[in-house]
Amino acid sequence: MKASQTRDRRTFDAILREPPPARRPFPSGEPHRSLKFLVFSFLCTLSLALAASTLAEPITQDQAADLGRRIQASFAAGDPAVFNEAFDDATLVQWALAGYPIKDQQSREMAEGIKVGKDLANRIVKTVSEGGTYRLLRIDTSKPVPTPIFRLLSQGSLNYHRLRLARDATGAIRIVDVEVFISGEPISATMRRLLLPALVEAQKGKADDVVKPLQDVAAMQRVAAGGDYNMALDLWSKLPQSLRNEKALQLSRLQYAQKVSPEKYAIATADFEKTFPNDPVLDLIRIYSLSAARNYDQALAAVDRLDLYVQDPYLDLFRAQNYAAQKNVAKAQETFDKLLRYDPTCERAWGGVLVIALNKKDFQHTAELLNARERATGKSLPIETIEKAKEFAPFIKSPEYQKWKDSRKGTP
Repeated sequence: MKASQTRDRRTFDAILREPPPARRPFPSGEPHRSLKFLVFSFLCTLSLALAASTLAEPITQDQAADLGRRIQASFAAGDPAVFNEAFDDATLVQWALAGYPIKDQQSREMAEGIKVGKDLANRIVKTVSEGGTYRLLRIDTSKPVPTPIFRLLSQGSLNYHRLRLARDATGAIRIVDVEVFISGEPISATMRRLLLPALVEAQKGKADDVVKPLQDVAAMQRVAAGGDYNMALDLWSKLPQSLRNEKALQLSRLQYAQKVSPEKYAIATADFEKTFPNDPVLDLIRIYSLSAARNYDQALAAVDRLDLYVQDPYLDLFRAQNYAAQKNVAKAQETFDKLLRYDPTCERAWGGVLVIALNKKDFQHTAELLNARERATGKSLPIETIEKAKEFAPFIKSPEYQKWKDSRKGTP
């Protein structure tokens, strides 16, 4: 969890290494420098974009699903091409810089240099190559434009992406933004905090009352990246209240506080709950922390609350693991089996049912499960791994193991 959040925070470091072309300095004394004007300009930009989108042919649920399936298949094959071709960097940059005096040509040039979509796609490819998955869960039709929702699963972390779709000038369906669940905001909002200070610096302008706090956020994140979480918390406390109330920055505070002390983490958690009551992101964080603290009933309640929001069958893994930790073997077995019916390739679920069989000393069933796992996942559990794992120690001394091992002679 924490590693995932950190990666999300550092995703766009490359942006700051390639500043945009120099333009006229950030003008002083003009009305757009005020927060009020920037908010007004942002709302105007949003209104124009929404008005324009209503004139285009609506995107149907089937079209959104077709794009989602093609993206999933492409990433499963280690190829980011479908995602890259659909991603509209220029529009995302326009969203990120809404209200800032920049021309369309400038935003296109920045998008060419930044390549947000390519960076995100490459990270997903890397995750999949390391055993993770990027799976289309469903199409959310609760809003005017159907929204593909993906689960990004890597080793030890879980995240969700909501792909915001729109048609471009040619009528093609494009990805114009991505809501990152664990960050608590869309990529365009993350980009805004990075790009505005970088633009001012590149244009040799002067930071104003809007840009200066964003520079302070960047400083806080650099300090945290260096491991000084106490200092990061101190810098967080000095941010304007408006920024401290942003979900993404509240989540940053939670991450830092968890590294410092249980007391500060408890205070940060209470403040987050007060600002964002019943927010599902906090439940995802709690699943890990409550399980680690052996508060299994509370962890299961957090899983149920999160599931109401994300509607993800994969969450049965957390349920099964907590049942197993409670020694509720029957419920754990039932839930692992349910997950395997949904996704027969889920290696963690296979690990769960194997551990249950081993604990029961049902070695015949253990051998059967090893064969079933291999058929379902297309991957065998190496003999070397089995013989080194302490959980398998009683099994490898059994005649059932010897028979199973003999049957695999000549098999990798």
